[in-house]
Amino acid sequence: MSSNGLNWYLCTNKSLLARAKAVIGSQWKVNSIATAFLFDEFYRQLETIAHKAVALQNVQNWLRRSTAVEPRERAKTWESILEPKEQFRLQRALKRLHDKHSTILIIGQHLY
Repeated sequence: MSSNGLNWYLCTNKSLLARAKAVIGSQWKVNSIATAFLFDEFYRQLETIAHKAVALQNVQNWLRRSTAVEPRERAKTWESILEPKEQFRLQRALKRLHDKHSTILIIGQHLY
């Protein structure tokens, strides 16, 4: 097992031992902006859907089919809560979006 895999495994086990009902994680580095979109929509889905796996699948489908318009509109609601450094990173990522391309493909394309 790689050190990243081991870290993910240990983190998951610690969360479950702390009595978390569920854990969402990744075994590789992920873009923080793409992750923010994913979790923002995930929690919106959980407001109407009780099953976490179904909510996550809906989010994945939303990310695949959305165009640049949706994340740009969504990002406007975050501006007041982001620190200046994060606002800059978000605006830079949004500038790379093209209206006809899937959001996840464009945001995930420039990971770091």
